[in-house]
Amino acid sequence: MNSFLLKNARIIDPNSPFHNSKADIYIKNGIVEKVAGNISQKAGKTIDLKEKCVAPGFADIGANFCDPGFEHKETIQSGIQAAVKGGITTVAVSPGTNPYIDCKSQVEYIIHQSKGALVNVLPLGGISEKGKGENLAELYDMHLAGAVAFSDGFRPVQNSRLLLKALQYTQPFDGVVFDFPLNQNLRGEGVINEGVVSTKLGLKPIPDIAEYVQVLRDIQILEYAGGNLHLFCIASSKSAGEIAKAKKNLQLTSSVAAYNLFSDETALETFDTNFKLLPPLKPQKEIEALKKALKNGSIDCIVSAHQPQDIESKKKEFDLAEFGMIGLQTFFPLVNTALQKDFSISEIIEKISINPRKVLQIPIPSIVEGSNAEFTIFSPDEKFILTPEDIVSKSKNTPYTHTELKGKVYGIVNNGQVVLQ
Repeated sequence: MNSFLLKNARIIDPNSPFHNSKADIYIKNGIVEKVAGNISQKAGKTIDLKEKCVAPGFADIGANFCDPGFEHKETIQSGIQAAVKGGITTVAVSPGTNPYIDCKSQVEYIIHQSKGALVNVLPLGGISEKGKGENLAELYDMHLAGAVAFSDGFRPVQNSRLLLKALQYTQPFDGVVFDFPLNQNLRGEGVINEGVVSTKLGLKPIPDIAEYVQVLRDIQILEYAGGNLHLFCIASSKSAGEIAKAKKNLQLTSSVAAYNLFSDETALETFDTNFKLLPPLKPQKEIEALKKALKNGSIDCIVSAHQPQDIESKKKEFDLAEFGMIGLQTFFPLVNTALQKDFSISEIIEKISINPRKVLQIPIPSIVEGSNAEFTIFSPDEKFILTPEDIVSKSKNTPYTHTELKGKVYGIVNNGQVVLQ
């Protein structure tokens, strides 16, 4: 018998009748069999959580595992290990691999390589063949093979007709199309946000309008074509305002990267290339506006924007370094530290556990009897300092080592297993 008894859990689950209460959770063969104030039933393993929080497992819909093709940066297995450390039980992975995830066989590769893992790894199929942004990929075949949505990852869909066709083609099976909204012509060779800091540092700027124009275009195409569109990694409050208006009549969702809620553009004054990011860091006033948009639902959820880069890709002059940082292990601590003053822990769980699954239209785990046991165990108030030795990703490109963070993950429950850290 594969059974676990979690004693003295503080349940954080807006969809559970036990929300905000202390209870025991009895799990057998991966299913929640009983939730009650004091369970004395024998189990294969009993764990006293000492009032640590238990919530529906964190879900990330924006990570790059680099496998196949770039295994020197990350593999599916090392990505899973990083997700476990970050308390993430479900992760949707970007198609930005080599070969690109643009056909049935590549979707099947991701599913096969992650079969039986502690973390649910969900493939995002590419919108375009080889990610070139020209011809539509085999969307329906990938859908049948298990792709949960369609995206060109961190490559913006510049071809308007391609986006229109993708939205139309996915409607018969209610598919979700992602776009990373950034007009590359307006971005040019920019590397950081346009403003006082870019001028001070003498670095090429990315104007805010580069995102805003693309968001306006995407909304217009969605209004014309119909379908279900997700705008991935919004970083402009003007974009969020347009999204809020469009959501009233359209199937439209959006997300924000955890780092865009935590760090402002003054962090770039150190010239740390780990802060070279797309979307770029913004001023503090923009961060506050993004928080408000997240609070009022204009932005639906938060993503890790996990982009592993090896040391050769980052240890360069700032202009030449690659974009991106790893973000799975720091996902919850960044979000919790950034939002704890303005958001309740229930609201945070909604943005990192419940709403990401709503975007993908997949089942939402809940701490109720009869449901699949897919939980994260954590302490929202405990502080810690991330060290380089803590990082389990193959790449180490994070600027947050030696930074005090608030919110510590203690383990996950998923697929009939309990792993504590």
